[in-house]
Order: sequence, then C-alpha cells, then structure tokens
Amino acid sequence: LAFLTQPSDTVAGGTISPAVQVEIQNASGSRITDATNTVFISIQTDPNGGSSVLTGTVDIGSGFFQQDAVAGIATFSDLSIDLEGSGFSLQAASAGFDPIISDDFDVTANTAPTVEITSFSVTNPGLITAAATATDPDEADGNLVLTWTLTDLHSPFDSFTVKDDTTALASFDFTAINVGGPIPNGLYSLTVTATDSSGATSSDTHANSLRKLDPPSPIYSVIALSAGVVVTPATLTTNVSTNDSFTVALSSVPTGSVDVTFTSSDGAEGLLQFPGGTGPVTASKTLTFAADATALTPQTLLVFGRPSAIGARYSIIGVVSSSTDTIYDGLGVEEITVN
Repeated sequence: LAFLTQPSDTVAGGTISPAVQVEIQNASGSRITDATNTVFISIQTDPNGGSSVLTGTVDIGSGFFQQDAVAGIATFSDLSIDLEGSGFSLQAASAGFDPIISDDFDVTANTAPTVEITSFSVTNPGLITAAATATDPDEADGNLVLTWTLTDLHSPFDSFTVKDDTTALASFDFTAINVGGPIPNGLYSLTVTATDSSGATSSDTHANSLRKLDPPSPIYSVIALSAGVVVTPATLTTNVSTNDSFTVALSSVPTGSVDVTFTSSDGAEGLLQFPGGTGPVTASKTLTFAADATALTPQTLLVFGRPSAIGARYSIIGVVSSSTDTIYDGLGVEEITVN
C-alpha cells in the first residue's frame, strides 16, 4: 500500500481536499491495476488525545471508513476531522498488506463565510433583482452555497423563488408570479445565507419598499430604504359608523428599539386604538419596534370615527418619537389622509 495522495491541511469540519487516495502496489512498488481490494482508513495520530472524530464514507464504525479500490486506487473523497490540531496522521490498511501511515497534516479553526447583499430592487411588472458577494478564506471558489429567500411582508405572492447558487460571486433575478397582477405594494425582505463546506453560515438581510403613487395612476416607484417607516395604506375612510386601519413596519432592522407615535390631527373626527381593544381610545398611540427582525413585521393601528364627527377630512401624523438608533431617531413618517 502507498498513499498516492496524502491528506493535506484543512479546517475543522471541512472536507480534506484533494481527496485522499491509497494505491494497491505489488512487491516492486508498481500499481496493481486490476486490484479491487477494500481499503480501511482511520486516524493514527490525534493531537487531541483521541477526542477528534473522523467522518466520511463508508462508515463501518469505531472510527474506520472503507472504500473499494478501482483500478488499484481507493479514493476517500469526503473525509473530515471535527477538531483543530497540529500533527494529525491517518492509517490505511487492507487485508494481506502491511498498514501504512500518512504524512502529518494540520487542522485549523474554521472561519465562517461572510456575505453581503450589494443590490436589491423591486420593480413592476413583477421583476425583482438582487446581487450578493460571499467570501470565505477557508474555501476554494465554488465551495460556498448561497441561498436566497424573499419574503413579502404585506401581500403574499402566489409563489416566489428560493435559489441555491454554488459560486462565491453570485447574482440572480426572477419574476414574481402574482395572479392578481403586478407586484403588490408593500415591504419586501431579502435574506442571503452563505454556507461553507463545513456547514458554517452567515446571512445578510435587506428590505425594499414598493409604493404606488396616488390612485388611479399606474406609475410605480421603487424606494430603496436603508432606514424608514413604511405605512400602508396612505388614505383611510372613517365616519360615525365606519372605522378603518393601517399597518406600520420598519424597512430595516434598527440598532435600538424604535417608538413611532401617530396622532390624529382632529380628535373630534377620529381617534386611535390598538387591535383587540387594548388600552383606551385616544388621539395618539405609540408603536414600539424591537431591535431585531420583528421590526420588519407590520403592526396595526385602528382608526375610529367619532359619533360627533361632521365628516371633515383630517390626518394621522406620525413621527419616530424615540430611538437610540440615530438614523431612525426623529425620522419623519408619511402622513395618512382620512376622508
């Protein structure tokens, strides 16, 4: 037996590459080209005192893995070791041959990949495009898998695409299928997750808002929001017997909690209330968004017409009343018209 391809330095949990190969040789050291012997491989030297675990195929238990030789060569293409350490070696054995020991190799700590969304746009009719870059110093080009997940936070698509891309520099575009017509107004969130060969991951999330101008205009605009408050809809109707509601969400995850306060410009015409009747009906209500992904989830406020209302038009005026995120603090909010 002889190691045709020695194990090389790798990262913890990563696949040893190139694949380890063991050659079946005759007494003169030449390959036996028709040999199909089963070769067994295991850890010989473990700098972690026996606590390291070798994985691969075919696993026969007790830390041993086997492959049958093809044309005199047994190939182990998916071996990996879970712990870092310096001075590992492997042993290869086969019935009728003396065992052999590989050269020493090192296993270093795995560095998680990094990923960044470099562009994300939402346009009508039904086109969403995005690009992202991902890097990992432990991986060769092509070993990272990018998973793209699009979430419509307002009106759900009839279907949308999740794509895997096995390149380190990747982009994608797809047409959202929406039976009702073009992409609906609302806030869209794109998450790209990079996964390396050891299973380590990292993610990046961006939000984008598609808003229709005053109806019935067919013109649409895309607003790329790094920080913003998205209010839907922009026009409500209330009277003595009719109430209405609107939703509010942030366009990006803030670094600190964000309080958004809405106030009726005419308390004689309309007042505000939380869903479910929580708290009193008042002219002003504050919604709080946490510094996590829930900030992208819309919250609802109810607008009640007053019994004394005379039907005058009024507004719901919003402002970010408090936040430790300096980008959000004091940020203005689109005014809602109530007829």
